[in-house]
Amino acid sequence: PWSVTAYQSALSLHDKFTHYIHHNSDSDDGFSSRMASALHDLSSAYRLYGPHCMVGSYNGGKDACVIFHLMRAVHADYCRGMSMRQQRRQEEEAGSGNNYCNGDDDTNGSFGNENDVEFAIPRPRVIYFQHRDEFPEVLSLLHDTVREFDVEMLAFREGVSFPEGLTHLVERNVPPHNNGFSYYTTSSSEIVGKYAPYPAPPPHPLAFILGTRKNDPNAGSQGVYAPSSHYMPPFMRVNPILDWEYNDVWKFLREFDLPYCSLYDEGFTSLGTVKDTLPCPALKKEDGGDGNEGYWPAYMLEDWSLERAGRIAKPKKAKKPTSTTATTTTTAATETAIAGEKGQQDYLLKLEREGSKERSRLT
Repeated sequence: PWSVTAYQSALSLHDKFTHYIHHNSDSDDGFSSRMASALHDLSSAYRLYGPHCMVGSYNGGKDACVIFHLMRAVHADYCRGMSMRQQRRQEEEAGSGNNYCNGDDDTNGSFGNENDVEFAIPRPRVIYFQHRDEFPEVLSLLHDTVREFDVEMLAFREGVSFPEGLTHLVERNVPPHNNGFSYYTTSSSEIVGKYAPYPAPPPHPLAFILGTRKNDPNAGSQGVYAPSSHYMPPFMRVNPILDWEYNDVWKFLREFDLPYCSLYDEGFTSLGTVKDTLPCPALKKEDGGDGNEGYWPAYMLEDWSLERAGRIAKPKKAKKPTSTTATTTTTAATETAIAGEKGQQDYLLKLEREGSKERSRLT
């Protein structure tokens, strides 16, 4: 079950969100309205799917950080509602006062005694796909935040594709029993304990929470709720920040003092891997002759269309020659990409070495 400390922290964050929305509806260029919509859309998904069938995508990027904190706040608020409803039912059935909820009121942060697993609050679930060229700073953020906020992370090893990983989740998303825990099994022989004689139930529908925004390359024609593509396993995509802009992301993270990857303070505006990501050139500081070079932080980017300007373009594949004599050609795009990589060769090699050390520490 979710720790009381993490649960209460998430409840406090949700209350901060609602307080901000209530007191800033007419003074922040519509940001509070977009925040309210994100909370409403995510809460609606929780009402339809329940906390056991909601999974967040958490790769350490800025949009994923927004989703991570929105999810844990809404997750806690939904469980608070479950606790209150359960309390009322218990009181109605017993015909007496509440005898299982800890604390002085019904928003204390627990379904009941931590040892009473029947009312245990499930931890929020997130997934991450490991990559050999991941930034060490991203790995540090993931490690620290998952631990601090007591979130359940399923990290797929290198080489597992998105369809494979999501298929694993979808096929094993079986409903929880009365004690709040899922079977996580596909055959009756894998079930242990007093439920061993019973076969595993069929999977429940899964909702996958994403940080997709409308200007992202993969956004397409998605809506806030979008069924998965035909080549993916069946699940519902939930895009609560689809209508957010670049500055909304930074206003959210900084307004509520939420953790994000340190690379964004070094001029990175969009994170890929150590081999295809550089600081945004639009944020490069001008050399005033004092040797104070470097980059401004990501939240200072004024032209939002340059968000992905630090990404190194992948070389275009050369067309096959029409004659029988094969020739080697290099496109202008390839030359540009190669030049960019060579210009940062020492920097990237340094990151790769640090990444190897960080992965060794985490594993």
